[in-house]
Amino acid sequence: MSSNTLRIDVSKATKELQKIAKDLTAAKVNQSISRAINHTLGKAKTSANKMVRDAYKMPADEVRNRIFINQSSSSSLTGKLIAVKAPLPISAFNPKAVIGNIVTKRVGSYRNANNKKVATYGSSKTRSGVVGVTVEIVKGQTKTIKSAFLAIGRTSAGSVKAAGKYADNGFEFSDDGKGKRTTMNTKSVFWAIQSQTVGTDLTNQVRDDYRARVQHELVKGLKYAQKKA
Repeated sequence: MSSNTLRIDVSKATKELQKIAKDLTAAKVNQSISRAINHTLGKAKTSANKMVRDAYKMPADEVRNRIFINQSSSSSLTGKLIAVKAPLPISAFNPKAVIGNIVTKRVGSYRNANNKKVATYGSSKTRSGVVGVTVEIVKGQTKTIKSAFLAIGRTSAGSVKAAGKYADNGFEFSDDGKGKRTTMNTKSVFWAIQSQTVGTDLTNQVRDDYRARVQHELVKGLKYAQKKA
């Protein structure tokens, strides 16, 4: 699965807080910063999971298994929160078929011996069937996709196929231009985290948590150094 890194710059906070650690060695300062980064990333992963599920009806397991952490070291001072970019299958959102009336019309004409149309006739037949699919991606917003259907089979159980173009509620699809029904795609966990709904709050939280944690680690390092002195 393809993935991408979520980037949040905390260098400004690092530079500001390093001033309080002038009595620590560079190695101890880097160790404190690295610990703060890793602690913040752990909290960020938990928060990202919750924020995504609060905003979008993504299953907990699907979200949790698509967010990863690359931890910082004292030499790199860089940690990464990584989210998978591959879209979730629409079957994960429990789509439901909409049953309604399907009207089939038949039209023809009567012609005389000279093949001249002399009259027309028509008939219609109504039957019950699938007229669309409902799915909820954004919490509290159930949408109906007309002319779509649930494809049930060994390899496509629960997938939704439709013709045309559609983009709403975090999922989209586009046919091949010939009206062929194609499988709809939802959005990814990476997209959900980067969305305005989640991204702004998560970024602010990471910056606040990191500032508080790195200060905690630096002060702890100072106390330890003073104790040993």
